[in-house]
Amino acid sequence: FYMQKIKKLKAFTLAELLVAMVITTIVVGMALGVLTLFSKNIQLIQDNYSQSTQLDLLEQQLTIDFNRYQDKKYDAQKEVVFLKNPLDSIYYEFSEGYLLRDLDTIFKGDLHKNLYFNGKEVLQGTMDAIKVEFQKGKKQTFLFIFSEKDAQQILNNYGN
Repeated sequence: FYMQKIKKLKAFTLAELLVAMVITTIVVGMALGVLTLFSKNIQLIQDNYSQSTQLDLLEQQLTIDFNRYQDKKYDAQKEVVFLKNPLDSIYYEFSEGYLLRDLDTIFKGDLHKNLYFNGKEVLQGTMDAIKVEFQKGKKQTFLFIFSEKDAQQILNNYGN
C-alpha cells in the first residue's frame, strides 16, 4: 500500500478556544457592568437637572408675577392664588400633585404652601408673600417669594 503523507493544519486546540471564550465572556461582562452603571448615573444626572430646572423656572415665574401684579388674594376653598393689576390678571391653582398657572402646569410633585401678609401667616384673603415647600430628592427644600410694596399699597395699608 502506498501511504499518503497527512498534512497537519495549523489551528487552535479545543482548550485554547475555551480559554479565549471564557476571557471574552469576562471582558464583555465587565464592559456591560460599566455601561449599566454609566447609564444609571446619566439618568440620575438628567433627573436632577430636570428637577432643578423646573424649580428654577417656578421661582422665576412666581417672582415675576408677584412683582407684576399689585393685588394678591388667596381663596382657600378653591386653593387658588389670584394676582391682579388694572390691566391683567392671572391665577395659580394648587392641586394635589401639581401647580397650575392659568392653564399651564408649571410644577409636578407634592408641595405645601404658607401665605403671608405683612409678615404674618394668613389662611385666606390678601397676601404679599408665599413659602412653597417640596421634596427635592431626599431633602425638604423651599422657595420664599415676596413682593415689594409700591407707594399705593403702602398708603392703602398704613395711610389715611
